[in-house]
Amino acid sequence: MGNSFRKKLMDNVITSAEAAEMLEVTKQAVNLYVKEGKIESLRNTPNGTLFFKPDIEAFKERIKKPAGVKKYKSDSGITVKSLKFFDENIGKLSEIAAVFIFFNDFDAILDGFFDVEEEFELNGLKRVVNPTCVIRDINGDEIWLAGVTCGYGGEGPRGTKTIFRSLGVGEDIIEKVSYHHVIKLFRDGSDWEVVCHGSRLNNVVSYFEPSAEIYYFANRLVLVETGFKRWDENPIVLLDKYGSFIPDPKEINIFETDKQAIEYGYFINEIVTARRTAYKMIITDQSGRQLWLNTHIDGKVSIGKQEKVINAIKYLGFDDIKEDGLPDKIKAWLKKDILKIPPQPLSLIK
Repeated sequence: MGNSFRKKLMDNVITSAEAAEMLEVTKQAVNLYVKEGKIESLRNTPNGTLFFKPDIEAFKERIKKPAGVKKYKSDSGITVKSLKFFDENIGKLSEIAAVFIFFNDFDAILDGFFDVEEEFELNGLKRVVNPTCVIRDINGDEIWLAGVTCGYGGEGPRGTKTIFRSLGVGEDIIEKVSYHHVIKLFRDGSDWEVVCHGSRLNNVVSYFEPSAEIYYFANRLVLVETGFKRWDENPIVLLDKYGSFIPDPKEINIFETDKQAIEYGYFINEIVTARRTAYKMIITDQSGRQLWLNTHIDGKVSIGKQEKVINAIKYLGFDDIKEDGLPDKIKAWLKKDILKIPPQPLSLIK
């Protein structure tokens, strides 16, 4: 994450197009919200209007759809079955307002499209399941499909193209299906406004490819490091791949021993091997999400002398923040969310 202050600031100043994607509406709708005084722009530039991301997040929370919207869900990952479910249920929706297509489960979950499997629990960790296609009407009712996707030339994207044609989406948009890992359509009258981009999951080239799995734990999403772990592996490799899960970290807890981490509940008992894995670096984001890292920490050596741990801390942006020359609004926000390493369970200053 490099220069933490600059990144923290840049990540929280967004364009009108990014604001529209966050609110899951068209750019025209965002402009209307501004004119009506419902949201405040930060600055108008020759390249467009800029917004303060926390303002957009707060507004999204205020306009969130009420409870009681209907969701018609197909749990089949087979394209043919997903298309059959679509045909059987599309008539239950009103006028279609938006469509969301994902290549990676990671992106769908980060956008809030997931369910928690209450019947599956592993040491308090609950599995999450998600669709790769969501079709939403003007009332907020949705169809969830798991067998149609995007980002390559296979059967899943062909299923998406079939659905798009059924919804009256133009061929110019349909051509994009195979080339992007995230595709979002928002209806603008009789036309569609399309947003296409890559996954928030970074590609990492490493002999030991880092991996992690998303669970639900203590009313929050947590990303738990999994797979083979070298004792000397650099945690920055995994942070680089999954950094978008915790884009605004506010707290790091580091445990000196496995026993200490286990006492706080940060562990998994492997079902097959009966092996217990303790997670000794826990990173909490402003959103409440957590990343659990199985980082090698030597309890007999000062944290200040463990280079990989210190580099990870700096990489996450836990360093000095200067406020000179910033707008008052940004200063107040920084003071509220100033990054600090808590003294519990382990002080990092020795």
